[in-house]
Amino acid sequence: MSKDKLRILIVDDDEDDFYIIRDLLSDIKEVKYDTVWASSYKAALQALETNKFDACLLDYRLGEHTGLELLQEIVSRGNRTPVILLTGQGDHAIDIEAMNTGASDYLVKGEVGPVILERSIRYAIERKRMEDELFNEKERALVTLASIGDAVITTDINYGINYMNSAAETITAWKNEEAYGRPLSEILTVINEITREPFGNPVEIVLSQNKTINFPNQALLVNRDGREYAIEATASPILNRDNEIGGIVIVLRDVTQTRELPKKISYQASHDSLTGLVNRGKFEEHLEQVLESAKNQGLAHVLFFMDLDRFKIVNDTCGHFAGDQLLKQVANLFKKYVRNSDIVARLGGDEFAVILENCPLSKAMEIAGNIRRAVQEYRFTWRENQFMIGISIGVVEINAGSVSADMVLNEADEACYCAKENGGNKVHVYRGEGGFTKHHGEAQWALDIHRAFEDNRFCLFYQPIVPVRGEKIINQYEILIRMYDENGKIIYPGSFLPAANRYKLMSSIDRWVINTYFAYYDANYNRKGSKTRKRGALCNINLSGLFLNDDEFALDFIVEQLKRYNVPPEAICFEITETLAVANFGKIIKFIQKLKSIGCRFALDDFGNGLATFNYLKNLPVDFVKIDGSFVRHITDNQIDLAMVESINHIAHLMNIKTVAEFVENEAAFLKLKEIGVDYAQGYWIAKPVILQGAQCETGKISIRTR
Repeated sequence: MSKDKLRILIVDDDEDDFYIIRDLLSDIKEVKYDTVWASSYKAALQALETNKFDACLLDYRLGEHTGLELLQEIVSRGNRTPVILLTGQGDHAIDIEAMNTGASDYLVKGEVGPVILERSIRYAIERKRMEDELFNEKERALVTLASIGDAVITTDINYGINYMNSAAETITAWKNEEAYGRPLSEILTVINEITREPFGNPVEIVLSQNKTINFPNQALLVNRDGREYAIEATASPILNRDNEIGGIVIVLRDVTQTRELPKKISYQASHDSLTGLVNRGKFEEHLEQVLESAKNQGLAHVLFFMDLDRFKIVNDTCGHFAGDQLLKQVANLFKKYVRNSDIVARLGGDEFAVILENCPLSKAMEIAGNIRRAVQEYRFTWRENQFMIGISIGVVEINAGSVSADMVLNEADEACYCAKENGGNKVHVYRGEGGFTKHHGEAQWALDIHRAFEDNRFCLFYQPIVPVRGEKIINQYEILIRMYDENGKIIYPGSFLPAANRYKLMSSIDRWVINTYFAYYDANYNRKGSKTRKRGALCNINLSGLFLNDDEFALDFIVEQLKRYNVPPEAICFEITETLAVANFGKIIKFIQKLKSIGCRFALDDFGNGLATFNYLKNLPVDFVKIDGSFVRHITDNQIDLAMVESINHIAHLMNIKTVAEFVENEAAFLKLKEIGVDYAQGYWIAKPVILQGAQCETGKISIRTR
């Protein structure tokens, strides 16, 4: 059959009528028709099942059957061939029934001519084409709605549910088929997250305002099963051609995790990741607040500074993991003996502090005694070992005469030191006895740092970061700071950096490191008069939280120093600790993005031992992940540490981030890292840090001790 011919099935039990209709079609010049005759109900169904027709002309009279009965059977079988009913009498009831059953048109035989017949067939075919297009469009819309992540619910003007996509089914716990026709209020329960008051019927609001409305910011959906979802939602009117509202569409987005994330980050930023107690930063905020209330309102509070006795024995005997378990158990022990309103914090290591608000000293001494006895009676069991520990507690009263938060904490620290000096496992109240000459505490370190700046007693060291595979060429180092005492003896960062953090001197130290290294780079790699400039190795520089706290100042300072000393940004990799990155998540991301845009690179330091984990790593635009040395150190004899290193390395590589293993202290660890596929290694087995002087920090080869 030619492609421009239309194939028509003529169903009529009278052969003469078939020839009449065939001849009428042959008189049509614009279109060619290929006609097939079916003389009975059964023959027509068989023809429609085995052949494809553009249209079917169906006589109302078919012997023992009627054309309407055949039409009903055709429709019930899902055949979508356009059917035109031919009637011998002008019975409008039959005509209407035919159209309701699914006929495309109806014609009276005695009134049919070529023009009318051709037009009816053409209209029937065109109508089917349009119906197919509408059907396909509807299917595309439904598939689209079903696949999008937002929940979509539509209703009619009477609040009845018309449709819910799969996301809406999930969040409401209602199936589309179950919900259809039910009132919206039965399917969708929305309340205020804070007040728990119900949100009004969105259909009524849209109908009254005739515009899109937004659900309140604290909207909470309570579904059929009682589960709660934080949502963002809009309700919009659905308008017909006459611009009248025919229903509404509600779009809901599940923002439970997004809404919970700031809370989670805020909690993590203010709490110690190991014990769940308040961390040092948040503790100092509380201390400032109670000090202010003591001065302005005449209230009296008490501060405990607590240090565990014999904790080092557990750490050295059983390892850091055992020590961590001890710290967690002791932290839970403290909570049993303080009031709900008291603040318990871990300041670092095995040092803890408690703020007792509105507490007389006599009551505080009772609480301190209870804590001391509980810790003394506590037994820490690890495998076959059992340990007795103790606790030294320094107590100081906070009143209107207290000078400052730093001074109060220093006094409590000094009292704790006195308790420890007197044999430990004691409670000592600070009475202004002035024992600072005995205890080189953090306040003394702060003074030493100031004097070191004045006397220029800081220096830079560098330690290589080497590739684990391939040719062992040094092209990356970490810049480290050291301090000399007045006798020229090196003081390591672990001794003076805690005090620098506490007394807010880290920002000055960071600026000194950046300025000093950039000046070194300019002196060694930007020699004047040379046509070609020798490029230095990539160097890692650590940044502290205090330095980054004023992100605009920090950014401006780094950019200014890069320009001043003509240091190429791609030669610098800034290191930010994992804990710091999480505590200042949004600010850190912006800071990193701005410096990366000019060529600097970034490493996430101490990864795995803080707060971030993989959930945050995927959102931090860093180039390197430095795997915390606490995992690397025991990688060859601890399956958990090995699994952690493997996991961090695998996930980082999926994100196109290079990995650096810290604290590589022996050949076995290096070979295991090589087997895992870690990219770089750093540690004393590779090379110890050495002083940066002259032009020693240059790219070159290193001899790695491997088999």
